[in-house]
Amino acid sequence: MMISKSKIIAGVTLALGCVALVSPAKATIYLSENFDSVAQGLNASNVGSKFTVTNGAVDVIGAGSFDFYPGNGNYIDLDGSMTLLGSIGSVSFGPGSYHLTFDVGSYTYQGQYITEQIRVSLGDFSTTFTPLVDSSFTPGAPFQHVVLDFTTTTAGSLTFAAYNSVTPGQGTNVGPILDNIVLASAVPEASTWAMMILGFAGIGFFAYRRKAYSASRLA
Repeated sequence: MMISKSKIIAGVTLALGCVALVSPAKATIYLSENFDSVAQGLNASNVGSKFTVTNGAVDVIGAGSFDFYPGNGNYIDLDGSMTLLGSIGSVSFGPGSYHLTFDVGSYTYQGQYITEQIRVSLGDFSTTFTPLVDSSFTPGAPFQHVVLDFTTTTAGSLTFAAYNSVTPGQGTNVGPILDNIVLASAVPEASTWAMMILGFAGIGFFAYRRKAYSASRLA
């Protein structure tokens, strides 16, 4: 029994139609924190319910108190007011692929360039991000929006730590600013969904052809 060309075309058309009808997948948000509900304070011990201070010192600043980025509510200075490089960490998340976004800022302080970086890690994933430093910084400059897609094979907390590449381990009293953290599941791109659906359609087609061939031999 031979499968007609019209059936093959119909099968491919159906598969492509399924691709067109697939609605975009939505990410699952695991963590979201903008620190607006956290009380301001220098060398803060409370940074909200999503994070804890895991090392050194951090400052919760914003409107009314060292408001370097007006209109953005509260945010975290990862180098607290004791010249101790600070870090914050969340609860533990399992192995998998993640989509992470956050806002960072940097500035000059008392004529000094802030050279500290932010080290981001979760499980066995780690990367270091260097905020832009503008010598002509004035209040009102926008945050930098960072997007990271990564995979970790081990569990761990989501950690943001100040890092001084010029003098490792030494704080400067003013560090990188952190705000608007969102950790979500990774979402396959539309092209990935298309390839998956076409792959399933192909498997079904060849299975059908094999079954039809076997039936023809038994006839």
